[in-house]
Order: sequence, then structure tokens, then C-alpha cells
Amino acid sequence: FQSHHSFDLEVDDFSNVIEEINSVSLFNEMKIIILKNITGKIPKSEMDIIDNYLTNYFKNPNPHVTLLIIANKKMDERRKLTKTLKSNLKVISSIEYTDSDYLKRIGSYLNTEGYEMSMNLITLLWEKCLKNYDIMLNELNKLLVIADKNEPITKELIDSYTSEYESDEIFLLKDAIVKKNINEYYPILNRYIDQGNSIIPLISLLANEYRLMYITKNTNLTDSQIARNLKMNSDYPVKLAREKAHNFMSDDLLDNLVKLADLDYQIKVGEIDEYIGFNMFLLEI
Repeated sequence: FQSHHSFDLEVDDFSNVIEEINSVSLFNEMKIIILKNITGKIPKSEMDIIDNYLTNYFKNPNPHVTLLIIANKKMDERRKLTKTLKSNLKVISSIEYTDSDYLKRIGSYLNTEGYEMSMNLITLLWEKCLKNYDIMLNELNKLLVIADKNEPITKELIDSYTSEYESDEIFLLKDAIVKKNINEYYPILNRYIDQGNSIIPLISLLANEYRLMYITKNTNLTDSQIARNLKMNSDYPVKLAREKAHNFMSDDLLDNLVKLADLDYQIKVGEIDEYIGFNMFLLEI
């Protein structure tokens, strides 16, 4: 895995950030540097230093560094750094989708790839995949290898070539991993793998859980407000996430999220076997 370094701009001296950005390891290893609270309570004099440095840095960035800047609220459009970020870099907004949004995206994906599938069957597969987008894409891509572009994808094809996901088991596995209960999660994980299931959906479920826990620790919103903002049907998952988050530091949750994103990328580009990579992740948390 890449090395990860996290800085809170409300607390940490920015000179330490500069030092870490410019430092190069002996073997030129890649590293991820996370800058939190870019929109936090930072003195204007310090803010000017941060803005000027980062604006100039992005003209000639360190090729061995991935810089992740987290803004908990919308950045001031008047800031020099804001203009630089919007014009030169990839800005990611957290957008929550409804089931209908996901179904439309899946339909568009199928059309782009040249395949035909009825909305009823897309909905059927969506429910079979526990309404999880990563699971859905994983199963859909398996189908597209087998399906004929000249014929619509049928229910028989879905029943024959997609995996069965036990809702209770995969969520029990996710919960046991979050609790770091090795004795509980290894038997379930081995059973999950023996059934030929991909690790990618599990990575997605874990990432969503860590993200929700992180949000509860870093916002003053109530459970119902968080659920409403995330377009969740109930605030109960938020309540559970808040309780679990008491056992974690914010930096640990963020670090787990970055590790999972890194692992997800490595698996999808073929850099690492998914089962080996996931076991390495479990050893590190």
C-alpha cells in the first residue's frame, strides 16, 4: 500500500505539511497526503500562507504525491486557492443517489456498451445485488461477457450467471470486521470466498460504514439531519454508526477509507489479487 499522512489545518503547523509534500523517500514510493479542515477556523495570515503555497505548488506538483484536500463546507469563491482548484484539479462533490438515479445510470451504462435489458430486469438484478452499486456493476460486467449484443439480457441469464448474496451474512461480515472481531469474521470471510464471491462489494460496504462513522464524528448535525442529507430512509443506521465511532479516532477512520480506496483501485487495475489484498488490509486495521 501507499503511505498515508494526515494533517488538520486547524491544528497542525503548515510547515510540517510543506516538509512532507517535498520529501522524497529513498525508493520514490508513492504517498497520499490528506489535508483536513481547509475551510476551518484558520487565521487569515495562516490562510494566506496556505493559499499561496498550494497555488504555486499545483503549477509543479510532486509526481509521487497524491494530495487529498477535504472541505467540510463550500470554499469561499473569492479565495485564490478555490479558483486554482476549480480550474486545474479534480473536484469531487459528495452526491447521494436514490434507487431511481442508480437504475437510470445502469440503464445508460448498458446502452453505452451496446446491450439491451428491460427496466424490470434491471430492478430485479438491483434488488438481488442488495441495492449496492458496486455489487451491481460487478455482476453486470460478468453478464456482459456472456451476453449477446444482438439479444436482450434475459432473466434466465441472470439466474444462471450471477452470484447469490446472503444479505444477513455479508452484513454480519462487515460488522465483525468493523468491530475487529477476528474470531467472528474469519469463518464468515472464508465461507464468503469459498462461494466465489468478489471482495469488491465488501470493500464498498466497509467504505460506506467507515464514511458514515467519520461523518458522525466530524459534524454537529443530529442523526436525523445526517440521514436526511444523505437521503436515507431512516436515521437508525446513523445512530448505530455514531455508537461504533466511539471506538475509533477520526484519523483512523479516514485512514481506513483511503486504504480501501487504494485497494479497490489496485484490484480493478490488476495490480493485486483481491483476496491477498483484502487480507493485507485486515492485518493493517
